Amino acid sequence: VHGRVHGEPQSPPPNQNEGPPQVPPLPQPEVPVESDHFSSAASSLLFFGVSFLIGIVAYFLFWHNSLESIDFNEQTLVTCGSAIKLNHARTSYRLHSHNVRLPYGPRFSGQQSVTCVPYQNNPESLWLVKSISDDVPCNRGDPILKDSKIRLEHVSTGRNLHSHANFMSPLSGNQEVSAFGENGNGDSGDHFQVTWK
Repeated sequence: VHGRVHGEPQSPPPNQNEGPPQVPPLPQPEVPVESDHFSSAASSLLFFGVSFLIGIVAYFLFWHNSLESIDFNEQTLVTCGSAIKLNHARTSYRLHSHNVRLPYGPRFSGQQSVTCVPYQNNPESLWLVKSISDDVPCNRGDPILKDSKIRLEHVSTGRNLHSHANFMSPLSGNQEVSAFGENGNGDSGDHFQVTWK
């Protein structure tokens, strides 16, 4: 017996291809699947979907039928409470205002300036459609009919579109158009009559 003492345990020959010792994988915790979350989400979507459909049906059964006698030539309705942009037909400029005052003097009012701008997405071009006073009903959603008198309140500043014959525009020399009043309150110079051909 060469190289070993009788009675010693024989060690296995070294393996040259052995890598690092293997670590057993950690046990993965079980995550319970909550079916309640899925059913709640599905119920909410179903509820809102059904509510939306009921609203559409109610519109066509009630409100739409009440407008059958009015010929709007398939144009989009402007309603009380709408925020609109007024577009000049020839130039596509929008009626616009911001908190900048006109000059003040014998020929100029010093009120908030109103101009037109070419920018389509400027929020300073939004005007709120309102009645001429609290005594004249104009409920949100009521259509604005031909020959109605309305007031347009500048959404950002709360001043009304306004005109008066005794002041002139510093730019054109024509009758001045301005924004006037505070928080939607103004005077009869804020009343505009809606008409079309």
